[in-house]
Amino acid sequence: MYIHFLVVQSTVQNIKYHGRAETDPHWTPETREVILSLGKLAFEQLEKGNLIFYEADLAECGIDIRAASVYSGVFTQIFKEERGLYQDKIFCFIHLSVQEFLAAVHVFVTFINSGVNLLSEGQSTSQLKHLYQSAVDKALQSPNGHLDLFLRFLLGLSLQTNQTLLRGLLTQTGSSSQTNQETVQLSGCLLTQEGCASLASALSSNPSHLRELDLSYNHPGDSGVKLLSAGLEDPTWRLEDLRYGETHTQCLIEVIYCPCFHPQRESAALTLFLPPGWTMVESSG
Repeated sequence: MYIHFLVVQSTVQNIKYHGRAETDPHWTPETREVILSLGKLAFEQLEKGNLIFYEADLAECGIDIRAASVYSGVFTQIFKEERGLYQDKIFCFIHLSVQEFLAAVHVFVTFINSGVNLLSEGQSTSQLKHLYQSAVDKALQSPNGHLDLFLRFLLGLSLQTNQTLLRGLLTQTGSSSQTNQETVQLSGCLLTQEGCASLASALSSNPSHLRELDLSYNHPGDSGVKLLSAGLEDPTWRLEDLRYGETHTQCLIEVIYCPCFHPQRESAALTLFLPPGWTMVESSG
């Protein structure tokens, strides 16, 4: 709901202030800058327990003081400007939950785009589970539970449906997403025996989605091919197209069709693409 709300506000800004059509992408460079700046402000002030901010706080987050009123005018349902006791400008989010949501967006986007875990000092990791663990630990350490809703928002951003709506803020897809990679293009990557070992390990972790594998113009060697062939022993593999254009090993053909390596593959529908002039080699097993 909060993401949809953010999308609507971004669309309003694009139409009202930039003359764009309603069907144009809602994440423009302008709206992206606004959201990320407000997200940084929301997170840093949430950590301090602040609900009211001053001009200096905005400046620290890269928000142009002169543009603060524009932010307030554009996102009237998100951010507002008021006058304090001494007529100095003060700012706040329209509701605490909005601040908590934007703080979660900032933490999530920062992690996905740069690998930096803002919830753990000096920690850089590629695994989202470490970010979530840090968030849980931080929420548990809060004496008044002020990070509980932030934690729920952060975990909710791991859903692919939510990441789709945030596309444009993210430079890559979250690492926790289950991407069903069906085609792997490794042609001309100078794949050697050592590379085959790493590839075999990676493919065995989730082999069922792979449909096409192109290993053309590589140098795996016989031992490298045997490492890859071990994956074909797994009955969950559903490889349909296997491409070997000028791959320098004849063992490759023998291994792939040797029943002793993968007996369950004898009747499988596997198309093998060979370089010109190559023929099948029947192995005695």
